[in-house]
Amino acid sequence: MNSRVFITGGTGLLGRQILHRFFEEGCSLTALKRETSNTDGLPNQIQWVQGDLNRPATYLSNLQQADLVIHSAAKVSFNPKRKNQTIQFNVQTTETIAEACLEAGIPLVHISSVSALGSLSDHSIDETSSFSLNATNTAYAKSKYLSEQKVWACINKGLRAVILNPSIIIGIPAKWHESSGSFWQQIDQGLSYAPTGVTGFVDARDVAEVALQLVRQQQYGQSFLVNAENLGYQNFFQMIADSLGKEKKVKVFPKWMSELLWPLATVVRKIGLKVSLTKALHQTIHQKFYYDNSKVKNALDVEFRPVEESIKWVSERYLQDLSA
Repeated sequence: MNSRVFITGGTGLLGRQILHRFFEEGCSLTALKRETSNTDGLPNQIQWVQGDLNRPATYLSNLQQADLVIHSAAKVSFNPKRKNQTIQFNVQTTETIAEACLEAGIPLVHISSVSALGSLSDHSIDETSSFSLNATNTAYAKSKYLSEQKVWACINKGLRAVILNPSIIIGIPAKWHESSGSFWQQIDQGLSYAPTGVTGFVDARDVAEVALQLVRQQQYGQSFLVNAENLGYQNFFQMIADSLGKEKKVKVFPKWMSELLWPLATVVRKIGLKVSLTKALHQTIHQKFYYDNSKVKNALDVEFRPVEESIKWVSERYLQDLSA
């Protein structure tokens, strides 16, 4: 595969693996980054464009020279004060990129999230599951759903695009307090409680592989849920603790306790302190979501890595960075 690929979010946890995988395929890579982005560990051959997704003029000319665009950047925030900002940023940037790809005739891989597939607790969730804007969803979930609608609108006009809906992505972040890397940092620093919910997890390397294979097969005009395993947070946290050599038992953080805390968090935020727990997040982390990956497994020759293997991979890197 010898193509010119333009990618947003290339310095993020998933974007890094996408860059590595497409570089292995011989692609010519151009990636958007901020002035403060950390590009350590990424191929030297990448052409970096310093710009801002809020300012299309800083990157559109580079995007229009590509044979393929991968949009993996997104604002992730569960702070209610940033609700409108999160939704506006994710939706507007996605709309700008999708319309630019449509106008230039460039295929698009849009990285969305399983959160855009709705919140049907205790039921199997797949690509056909419906999302309700009236339900109690996080601002991030709403932003990903509304962003997808912008991509679908362009698909209906002729855009060749495929949408990926990964579950929680396990990978090596640029900074350990970011993305799922924060789980490792928090557990290492003493976190020993987990919410009662169940959710899906997938290795960043597997998401990158799925993106590559879908592009190879030109599986455009559809979406694919990308998930390796469904696990309880308690089990997931315990595996991280074990892989870090922590001799502790991760306990369950009861839903009733969270029910008492999220209203208190609302009060705390009003006096200026940063607390991310909200009613929507409280409900999300205590629900049981079971994600069905049948469609992508039937469409592609892909085997997902076990979550335990992914955790060991990340833990090894975390411990290396800690001792450096």
